[in-house]
Amino acid sequence: MFKLADSSDQALVLQLMQEFYQVEQLDFQDDIIAAAVDQLLHNPHLGHIYLLQVAGESAGYLVVTHCFSLEFGGQFLLLDELYIRESYQGQGLGKASLEFLESVAHAEGINVIRMEVNQHNTRAKAVYCKSGYQDGDRTLFSKWLT
Repeated sequence: MFKLADSSDQALVLQLMQEFYQVEQLDFQDDIIAAAVDQLLHNPHLGHIYLLQVAGESAGYLVVTHCFSLEFGGQFLLLDELYIRESYQGQGLGKASLEFLESVAHAEGINVIRMEVNQHNTRAKAVYCKSGYQDGDRTLFSKWLT
């Protein structure tokens, strides 16, 4: 069900990302995102991209990156992106993805997983809460420096 993406999967990953960004109303900047995907695929210490496959078909993807926080006792995993194509939603793939991610964290000796969720994505928020994730009641700020 979960396949670690490699450089031969880059075009598929970018296609899935374009779909996800359109659904989430995010700005898809081709050059920036393609370079970031390439960097992640070639530097496993940064994290991983996993393809979700059902019966040999691409159902979505998840991106997991390694981060560090004193508050969380050191290294934690960030679920940067999780996308399940509409035709595969409602089949338990979200829950299965979170369980898979937790197994990855355990295997790496990591005790904390974090994520960000768009406020309007109530369906995803419900899946995360049902799986034991808590809303940290914080606001995430960002500033592009270039």
